[in-house]
Amino acid sequence: MNRILLVVAALVLSTGNAQACYNKNLGDTENFTNCEKAAEQGLVSAQYNLGRMHQFGIGVAQDSKQAVYWYGKAAKQGHVNAQFNLALMYDKGQDYKLAAQWYTKAAEQGHVNAQFSLGLMYGSGQGVPQDQKQAVVWYKKAAEQGLARAQYTLGNMYDQGLGVVQDHKLAAQWYKAAAEQGHAKAQYNLGVSHANGQGVIQDYVIAYMWLNIASLNGDEIALNGKKTVADEMTDGQISEAEKLAREWVAKH
Repeated sequence: MNRILLVVAALVLSTGNAQACYNKNLGDTENFTNCEKAAEQGLVSAQYNLGRMHQFGIGVAQDSKQAVYWYGKAAKQGHVNAQFNLALMYDKGQDYKLAAQWYTKAAEQGHVNAQFSLGLMYGSGQGVPQDQKQAVVWYKKAAEQGLARAQYTLGNMYDQGLGVVQDHKLAAQWYKAAAEQGHAKAQYNLGVSHANGQGVIQDYVIAYMWLNIASLNGDEIALNGKKTVADEMTDGQISEAEKLAREWVAKH
């Protein structure tokens, strides 16, 4: 499975704390000055904020090296968002070993995107030895926290028997968890599972429903899948499936 860099930075500045350097009522330049002073005194939230300001050019010229420096300061003090953002920057810079180290730090603190990213690294063998069992461990942690892409990926692992004993029933369960959150590929895979009776009872109406939803959600392959399933259905069944799909979309 190819690893795709998860580009999700924690963008929220630390606010609402009497010790925090960032004040939303002040301008970017003044906030930068305040954060710089507080960061130099060792305040972890200020170090994180300063890293973000350097990374995105808020109140100062964009400077990735300074962002890494200040994220590193905060990360070493255990700031979980700083650890994750630092990992992302190393990942983007293709220093996968350091990326994996910081993803691990954040993942161990329960950061859901770090857990998923670490799973991807174990799955691809970038920055760590390739280990599908470890990939499953971290996908599952993220999936159990409700991350749809982790649920979908974990479903794939069970479907293919990668890092786990092949289990189509569990695959379908995780596809459904992700599908209910609007994950198009999970919706497609769940539709296919129902069409084939793999891990679930074969049900063309439910299969068509999920394939229809997936196609509405932008999955082009689902269009062909829907046509294939429709060939096995009566007009009445197709109408019922389309009604169920409309009802699902209306609720979500």
